[in-house]
Amino acid sequence: MHHVRCVILALAAVSTLSAAVAMPHNVLETFAAPTGLRWSQAAFLKDSGIEVTYNTSELHHSGDWVKVAWKGVLEPQASDMLAVFCPPDAYEIGGAAVKYANASDSPGYLESGAGSTALRLVNLRCDMRIVLLRADTSTVIAVGPVLHNLNPNEPTGVHLMRTQEPTEMLVQFTTRDKGQPVVQYSYAADDAQRTQVPATTTTYKASDLCGPPASTFGWVDPGHLHTAAMTALQPGRQVFYRVGDAASGIFSPAFSFHVPPVVGSDTTVRMLVLADQGVGEVDGSAQAMEYFPAAGVAQLMVKDSRGASSSGLDFSLVLHVGDIAYARGFGALWDAFLFQQQELSSRVPYMVAIGNHERDHPNQPSCIHPTMDSGGECGVPFEHRWPMPFAGPDQPWFSFDHGPVHFTVMSTEHSYEHGSPQHAFLTADLASVHRGRTPWLVLLAHRPFYIDADDAAYGPEAKQSTAKQLQMALEDLLAKHGVDLCLAGHHHSYQRTCPVYKNTCQDQSSSGRRGIVHLCVGNAGAQFYNNGFPETPNWIMHEAQLTHGYARFEANRTHFRIEALDSQGDSAGRVFDEVTLTRFAPNLNLFTDAKDVAAMARAEMEVKARALREEERRKKLAELEEQLIEAETTARVQAWVESKVTDALGSDVVQRSLQQRLEQERKLLEQQVHEELNRERQLAEEAERGRREAIDQQKLELRKLEEERQQMEQAVKAKQQQEEEHEAQRRFAELAAKMREADEWRRREQQQEKERREKGKNRVDAGRPKFSFKLGYSQMKLRPVVGVALAAALVRWAVSLHDYSGLATPPRFGDYEAQRHWMEITVSLPPSEWYRNSSRNDLGYWGLDYPPLSGYQSWLCGKFVQRFEPKAVELRASRGYESPFSKFLLRQTVLAADALVALPAALAAAVVFGGGSNGRRLQLLVALLFSPATVLIDHGHFQYNCIGLGLAMGAAAAAAVGHDVLCSVLFSLSLNHKQMGLYYAPAFFAYLFGRCLQQRTPGGKVCAVARLGVVVALTFGLVWAPWLRAPGAAWLDVLRRVFPTQRGLYEDYVANWWCTSSRLIKWTRLLSQARLLQLCSTATLATAAPAMAMQLLRPSPRGFLLCLAASATAFFLFSYQVHEKSILLPLLPLSMLFGAEDPQLLCWINVIATFSMAPLLQKDRLGLAAIGTVAACIAAVQIAQIATAKTDAPRQHRGGTPLLSGRRIQQRLIQLSFLGCVVLLVAFVMLPPPQHLPFLYDALIVTWSFLHIAALFAYVYILMLQEFHNAGKAKQP
Repeated sequence: MHHVRCVILALAAVSTLSAAVAMPHNVLETFAAPTGLRWSQAAFLKDSGIEVTYNTSELHHSGDWVKVAWKGVLEPQASDMLAVFCPPDAYEIGGAAVKYANASDSPGYLESGAGSTALRLVNLRCDMRIVLLRADTSTVIAVGPVLHNLNPNEPTGVHLMRTQEPTEMLVQFTTRDKGQPVVQYSYAADDAQRTQVPATTTTYKASDLCGPPASTFGWVDPGHLHTAAMTALQPGRQVFYRVGDAASGIFSPAFSFHVPPVVGSDTTVRMLVLADQGVGEVDGSAQAMEYFPAAGVAQLMVKDSRGASSSGLDFSLVLHVGDIAYARGFGALWDAFLFQQQELSSRVPYMVAIGNHERDHPNQPSCIHPTMDSGGECGVPFEHRWPMPFAGPDQPWFSFDHGPVHFTVMSTEHSYEHGSPQHAFLTADLASVHRGRTPWLVLLAHRPFYIDADDAAYGPEAKQSTAKQLQMALEDLLAKHGVDLCLAGHHHSYQRTCPVYKNTCQDQSSSGRRGIVHLCVGNAGAQFYNNGFPETPNWIMHEAQLTHGYARFEANRTHFRIEALDSQGDSAGRVFDEVTLTRFAPNLNLFTDAKDVAAMARAEMEVKARALREEERRKKLAELEEQLIEAETTARVQAWVESKVTDALGSDVVQRSLQQRLEQERKLLEQQVHEELNRERQLAEEAERGRREAIDQQKLELRKLEEERQQMEQAVKAKQQQEEEHEAQRRFAELAAKMREADEWRRREQQQEKERREKGKNRVDAGRPKFSFKLGYSQMKLRPVVGVALAAALVRWAVSLHDYSGLATPPRFGDYEAQRHWMEITVSLPPSEWYRNSSRNDLGYWGLDYPPLSGYQSWLCGKFVQRFEPKAVELRASRGYESPFSKFLLRQTVLAADALVALPAALAAAVVFGGGSNGRRLQLLVALLFSPATVLIDHGHFQYNCIGLGLAMGAAAAAAVGHDVLCSVLFSLSLNHKQMGLYYAPAFFAYLFGRCLQQRTPGGKVCAVARLGVVVALTFGLVWAPWLRAPGAAWLDVLRRVFPTQRGLYEDYVANWWCTSSRLIKWTRLLSQARLLQLCSTATLATAAPAMAMQLLRPSPRGFLLCLAASATAFFLFSYQVHEKSILLPLLPLSMLFGAEDPQLLCWINVIATFSMAPLLQKDRLGLAAIGTVAACIAAVQIAQIATAKTDAPRQHRGGTPLLSGRRIQQRLIQLSFLGCVVLLVAFVMLPPPQHLPFLYDALIVTWSFLHIAALFAYVYILMLQEFHNAGKAKQP
C-alpha cells in the first residue's frame, strides 16, 4: 500500500517541483501532493449518500488529533484519499491541501467503501475542512463539515535564537492577530515578578514572493511573527519564560533554557548539528513535500537533549546548515516544521544557514543558481521566520561566538567571488577572530567544498562543479586564517574528510599548512542520492550514503569531538562515526600573551559588571517595595483618624445640632423645588396650547391637499381612458391589416402550390420546391450582412479575452488542454494511432474521443499552430503548455472555423428560413450569429462546436429547399465531426424518408432512398478511409472511443430529467448501468417518435424545423451521458424557427439556455462574459427588429403561437422567468450555501432551467400539431 500511495500522490504532483532525481526502490521517496487543482465534482457520485464525519467539530491546540470516518463510497478506488484544506474553501478556489492521507490504508475500505483514520492537525490559525477526493481523476467525492479553530491566537512555532551578544537570547512565536505580543521571563519557575519585554511584529504577503506555487496555490497566511529579546542574562543560569498576548491574556506554557557560558572561558559546550531535514508526519499522512525520516530525527534529538551525557552537560546550541523545512512554496510546511522542532527549539537556541530550497528561483536578480528549488519563496519566509544577525536584507551571512568556538555562517546561494559583498565579509570576519578567546574556527556553508558525488551529468548545478567553484574562490582564504572545520549539507548523505587542502590530506603534526576537515550532515530526513564515485576519493575518511541521522559536537579549548548518530529503526541512537580534533592551547596563565590575558580579563569584568547591574536593579526594586509599604502604612493611619472623627460625631450634642441644621436646609430646599415646579407647569401649559394650534393648522392643510389629490386622480383617469380607447382602435386596425395580409399571403401560397403541382405532373420529383441560393443571396443587401458579421466577430473576440476551461489548473487542466493535446497527437502520429492507446498516445490523458472529422480539424489547426510555435504541439513535452502566443493562435483557429463554416451556413439558413423579406432574413442572421451560449462555449470555454452546428445548419437549409443529396453529405459530415449530431438524426431521417415516400411510383421511392443511402455510405467511407484500410480493425478503436458508456448518466449539473429528478429518485442506486442505458434509450425514442411520425406522413420545411427542435430537446432531456453544453443542439433549430417569427421569445430562450450553464460558466470564470454576450444578443435582436419594422410590412408567421398569442401574457411570463433567474443568480454569487447543502444553488438553477426547457418542449409539440394540421389542409383539393 505504501507504493500505491506514492503512485497516487505522484499523479498530481506539480511539474515545476518534480526536479528530484529518481531514487531506487529501497529508499524512501519524496511525496508530492495534488496541489493547485481546481477539483471537479463527480457527477456519478452526486446522488450517493457519502458521509464524512469527525469525532469533534473544534480544534483547541496545535497538534490536536481528529478521528475521521467516512462511508457510502459506492466504487472505492486505490486512488481515493483524504485531504485537509485551510481555509475550508481552499479546494474550491485552487488552493493546495495542507496534508493528505490514503483512504485505502483504512482496513476494508476497498471492499466496503467505509473507513476511518486519525490525523494530527497543526494550528494554521484558520478553520479547516477534510475532503474525500479521487486523485487520479481530480475529483471531489465528498466534503466533510468545517473544523472550527477556537484558538487562532495560540502562540505557536516557539524557537530560540542567539544574537552576537552572548548574554542575549531571541525568541519568536506566531499568532493570527497582532495584539500586544510580549515575552515574560525570570530565573525561577514560580517567580511572580517576571520581566516583561514587548516583541516586534512582522509578516509577509503573497505579493512579496517571487512566483508559484508560493504566491498562488501554495500560499497559506503566515499570521503575525513576533520576536522579542531577553537581555542582560547571567551566563550559566537557567531562565524560565513564556510568550503570548498581554491584551488577551493568552500565553504559551512555560519553557526554560540555560544561558550559554562566557565566551573564552575554560568551559565545555555541546551542540547538535544537522542539515536537509524537512517535515515528517507521525500519523501516517503526507505533506506536499514529505520526508518521513525527518520525524524520527527530530524525536531522537529531543531524547538526546534530555538525556545525561558522559560529562553531564546539556546541549546549548543547535546548528541547521540549510534546507530547513523544504517548504518549496507550500506555506503550511513552515508551520509543520516549527511544530515538529518546537520541543527542541524552545529549549535550545536554534541557528540556521540558508540553503537552495529556501532561496533559489529564476526571478531573483542576485541568484547564482537560477533553479525553482524554493518554489517561489526567494528567501522571504526564511528571513522573516529566522531573524539571525544577518549583515543586511538579502545578505544572510553572519558570525557569532559560542564558548570556545567562533562560527562564521555564509550563503552558497549568493555570490562569494572576490569583490562580492559576501567575500568582503568573510575576509574581514576571519581576520578579526581572536584565537585566544575562541581557539576553534568553524564555517557553515550549505553546499559542500568536498563531496563524494558522481553527478557530472547534471550540468552547472552539479555538486562537483559547485564544490570546485567554492574551492577556487575561498579555500585559500579559509586555509590562511586556519579554519578548523567546514559544516555542509545539500548532498543527502553523511561524509567526513581528512584535514584536506587542494584535494590532498595534510599532516597535522608537521609545521606546514594545516588542512580543513569537511563534514557533510545532509542526512537528516531528505531522500538519499547514493551516487558516490566508483572509487572513493582518498580524502574521504568516513561515508554513509544510506543512513539517516545527525551529528553532535563537544568542544573545549583543546579538543573538539564529533559523533555521528543513526536515527533509523532499532539502530536509533547508535554512534556510527566519531573523531576528536585536537588543538595546541597552552595554559593561559603561563603562555598566553598579555593581549590574550587582557581580553580574558575584560570579558570576565563585563560579566561581573552585568551581574552588578542586575544586583543594583534588584536593590532598586527592594527600595520601591519599602516605599509602597510606607504608603500603605500612611493610608491605614489616615483611615484610623477618620474612624475616630466619625465616633466623635456620634455624640448627642453634635447630633441635635446637625438635625436642626438639616431641618433648615430641608425646608429651604422644599421651597425651591415648589417654585421650580410652578415654573415648569406654566411652561408646559404654554407648549400644549402651541401644539394644539399647530395640529389644527396641519389638519386644515391636509384637507386641502386631499381635495387636490382627488381632483388630480379624476383628471388622470379620464386621460388614461382616452389613451386606452385610442390604443384599442390602433390595435384593432393593425390586427385587421395583418388578417388581410395573411389571407392574401395564404391565397398566393395556395395559387403557387397549385401551379407547381400542375407543372410537375410528369416529373419523378413532383412537388419538390424550386429554390436558388444565388438568387436568395443576391436579394440580401451586402452592407447590413457585413455589419452583422463584423459585430458578431467583435463579440467573439471580446469573449476570447476571458479565461477558458482549465486555465492554470494542473494536472489535467480542461477542454482547452484537450483541444491542444489532440493537435499534438494528430500532427505527430499517423491516423491509425489517433484512437489507440500506446506509449506515444496515452488515452488516459485527454484521449481523442470525437469522430474522425474532428481529428482532421485538430490536424489542420495543429499544423497552423506548429508553423508559428512548434513547442505548443510538441509530442509529450507540451502538456499544460499555456504560453500567451499559443493561446492567441488557438483562439484564432476557432474564429477561422466560425468564419469558414458557421457564417456561410447561417447565411444559407437566413435566406431559406427568413421568408421573402430581406429584413426578416437579416433578423434571422442576427439571431443565429449572436447566440450567447454558442459564443461562450466556443470562444470562452474553448471548443469547436461551430463546425458541427454549422454543417447541421447547412444541411437543414439544403433539405428545406429540396437539395437532398447536398443535405445528406453535409449532415454526414456533421455526424463525423461530433457524435452529438445524433440529436438531429431522427428528424433528418423522418423528413428525407418522408420526401422519398412522396414519389409517385414504387420504383421512384426505392431509387430516391437508394440514392441517399449511396451518398451517405460514400461520405462515411471517405472520412473513415484511413481506419478502414488500416490492419487490425482500427475502425473498432474509433467506435470504442466515440461511444463510451462508462462515463455515467450525466456530467456535472445538467438541466435534464435525470439530473433534476435525482434529488428524489437515486437512479444510479436503483438501476444498473445497462438498465439505465435501456431506460434512457426508450424515453428518448418515445418522446421523439411523435415528431418523426408527423414528418414521415406530412413533411414540410417548417415542420422539419419543429421536428429538429423536438428531437434535439428529447435527447437533451432524456438521453444517456448528457453535458451542460448539449443545450446548444436544441438551441440551433429553435433559433432558426423563432429568429424571424418571434424575436422576443428567442431572446428568452437564449437567456434560459445560458442560465442553465451558470455553474459551468462560474467554474470557468466567464460570468462577466456571459452577461455581456446576453446583453449583446438582446441588443442586436432589438436593433434588427426595429430595422425590419421600418423596411418590411408586418407579417404573421404560419401557424401562429396558440399559447403565447397574447403579447401581454407572453411578456408577463417572460418577466416572471427573468425575475427567477436574477434571484437565483444573485444568491449563487453573493450568498454562501448552507454547510450541509454546499450545492444548493446549483440544484436550484438546474431545476428552474429544466422547468423552462420542459415547457418549451411541450410548446414545440403544440406547434407541430398545428403545422401537421395545416399541412393536411393544404393537401386537400
